Amino acid sequence: MSKDKRDIIQLEKRATISEKDLEQAFQKCDDAFWAKAVELFPEIESGDTDPMATMTYSETVKAFMKHWLGINARIMVDGLTEPAAVELARGVGDAHGDSYAVTDDNYLLTTQVSGELVALRIVELEHEGASQGFAVQVLDETGNTSTIARTQSDLEYDVETTIRAIRDRNGE
Repeated sequence: MSKDKRDIIQLEKRATISEKDLEQAFQKCDDAFWAKAVELFPEIESGDTDPMATMTYSETVKAFMKHWLGINARIMVDGLTEPAAVELARGVGDAHGDSYAVTDDNYLLTTQVSGELVALRIVELEHEGASQGFAVQVLDETGNTSTIARTQSDLEYDVETTIRAIRDRNGE
């Protein structure tokens, strides 16, 4: 899909962090952790650890940092790729829609969910001129949009919220 056909949404805050930046943040946090450990346990005379335990520790802490960033700031490491955003939209369309059709216009996936027409559009995110990956935007039949989603749970919530809003507008 050409970039001139895809909508770009400008974000006020960044939505991604690179693996390199995450690694640098981990190193700073790790240095501070061990400095405090040395201060609290002055009787320890060496910094020896089992190499496998060290690797497990590092991987676990980085995974938790990714989780923490995602939950508290909605920041993803390296962002969501365009194919992953398409797969996310199709997965939710398959699981929750009565039927759906994909058009070439902005990767628009139109689905009937409980009798209501909802469109899932793939959009690119930017912050201060830098790409922040891709997301799925939910639109109802009037073109009203919800927030953007980059996870299945967020997208499912947005679809459900959009359907409730349609039904409220229609007095159902």
